[in-house]
Amino acid sequence: MKYLLARFGLVAGLLLSLAPAWGQELGDVRVAVVDRTPEVRQQAIAEGLDQVLVRLTGDKNGAAEPGLEAVRRDPSRWLQQFSYESPDNEELELLIRFDVPILLRQLEQGAVPVWTTTRPETLFWLVVQRTAGGEILAEGSQDPAAAALLQAAEQRGLPARLPLMDAEDQGRIRAADIRGHFEEVLRRAASRYQSAYNISAVLYPGATVQLRWRLLEQGRLQETGEISSESEQQALAELVDQVTGRIAPLYTVRAGEPQPYILQIEGVSSLQDWQEVTTHIGSLAGVRDVNVGALAANNLTLELSFSGDAEQIRALLALERRLAECTTAFDPVDETAPGEQQDQPDQLSFCWQGESR
Repeated sequence: MKYLLARFGLVAGLLLSLAPAWGQELGDVRVAVVDRTPEVRQQAIAEGLDQVLVRLTGDKNGAAEPGLEAVRRDPSRWLQQFSYESPDNEELELLIRFDVPILLRQLEQGAVPVWTTTRPETLFWLVVQRTAGGEILAEGSQDPAAAALLQAAEQRGLPARLPLMDAEDQGRIRAADIRGHFEEVLRRAASRYQSAYNISAVLYPGATVQLRWRLLEQGRLQETGEISSESEQQALAELVDQVTGRIAPLYTVRAGEPQPYILQIEGVSSLQDWQEVTTHIGSLAGVRDVNVGALAANNLTLELSFSGDAEQIRALLALERRLAECTTAFDPVDETAPGEQQDQPDQLSFCWQGESR
């Protein structure tokens, strides 16, 4: 047992030291520039940093956060690398990569809310009414609305995709089902994707673009909205803003006094399972000081600190689809001496299903 714990502890240290690699794409931005002068470059770096801060906080209007002032004071401080690119030999762009792990630590130190970089996928069922029947846009669609939607989602840091709309999808759902709010039809069609959130939306092109949308979580309607705009691109950007504004706060953690938790996980039967579980936990905002408490058969007990309440850490842990709350908790090995039972940390019980995705 001691050998196994030592081995797991060594791997834990390695994994947690590598955890900052997650979410690095959130630090990549492109900014259009007129030339390569240092003055223009510094302005573009500042603009790019603002885009990244929106992605990391989930708040498009978070400029009032006091902790962001120090971050914005010297944008180049958070820079990893940059380069220039001119797609199709036309508009010059500055490609910038910011150091996300260091930025996240700075935000936490400044008590700025952080949207955890492990995020639920959102599936958009977008009907575009360019014809009377309308069309559900598919992954890889050449319709400009598809590119506008995915670009807006990338800018906000919202993991988003479109359905395949292959033979299986076409046999289950039609544009009329989206327009008619047939949510049971949508639920069945969406089941193959296992996305936490589904957005059904209908875009009506015209002099004034109209867009109506509905947000469903696990098949349950959570919110609806209507958008009027001068262009399709603006309407879709507003759609992404409203959806992100609804989802991001559920997974946003404000730094505070960390509370101790004991996390019991059933079904950890291999080193690979352990690595995947620990990597996921180490990637969550607000989680720190993860240590192995006990390892018995296929049951792993972790001790950790989290800057939030138990309900929030439950939601964050469940972002990994193979990790779900157990219906019954197992009994860990209790090495607590008599008289040390008071002020015990909250205990969470989850089950790992390593074979299913």
